[in-house]
Amino acid sequence: MGNPQDDALLVFPDKPEGTFSAIGTYSALKWLLQSNYGALSAGTFTLATGITDTRWLTLAHVEDRFGAGTVTRKIVRLQDCWIHKLGLEWSATESKYLLLRAAYAGRKVLVQAQNAGGITFPTAPMQPSDRSLYPIANTILRRTDGRLTYYYRIRNLRVTFDQGLGMDWDMGSDMWSVYKAGSLMAELEFTADWCDETWALVDLARAGTKSTYFLSSQSEDGTTLRVFLQGVVLKVSPESLAGQTHSPFHAKGYATQVGSDFVQVDLY
Repeated sequence: MGNPQDDALLVFPDKPEGTFSAIGTYSALKWLLQSNYGALSAGTFTLATGITDTRWLTLAHVEDRFGAGTVTRKIVRLQDCWIHKLGLEWSATESKYLLLRAAYAGRKVLVQAQNAGGITFPTAPMQPSDRSLYPIANTILRRTDGRLTYYYRIRNLRVTFDQGLGMDWDMGSDMWSVYKAGSLMAELEFTADWCDETWALVDLARAGTKSTYFLSSQSEDGTTLRVFLQGVVLKVSPESLAGQTHSPFHAKGYATQVGSDFVQVDLY
């Protein structure tokens, strides 16, 4: 019948995974996209087929613990984290700047004193790496159909890169194994004002016709983010039909394989 205590031996540590949001500056985009998508070279990211050593990140939280009149600063580190899902979001009704939504998974949790060594911190007080923001006012979304281009008056816009997370406990290394377990899923979702082009989108969706979408956003100091999504079929639904003008509609779809490439991400 076995020993009842054997069940306790099969209880693994909690998975070091979760989500966080960050303001979308140039530096934040660069580091998170390199972890999620692949290496950046000559202004273009190359989609990686697996997690190479250069794509791991360390996420850390510094906390103050008070006791007996002294302060002990602790660091909680998530070792070898991979950003397996990354969303790029703009909203005309909220922050009005690019916001990054990241889902991560790590291999091990480490706790140490801040002065224990092994980690180099920025000079206090710690400041953001840069303040290069990407406002929705400098962001465009368009659909290309042959030689014609259609622009949208967007209210909310999101592009999500989901690389497919695989996570298992490795008894040999005594830590979690994190790996890419699927193909890239690139999702486009936006809310825009209703217009004649909306009816064209409905016709395309009903016919299953694939289109190419192009997103471009320029930061306040001149850097540019561009995303090309090919083979997209959108599902279109009205948000509201009240009022005479500028009624919004919601659209959502995924990029699909067209030739050798179906997604391109540039940052320069």
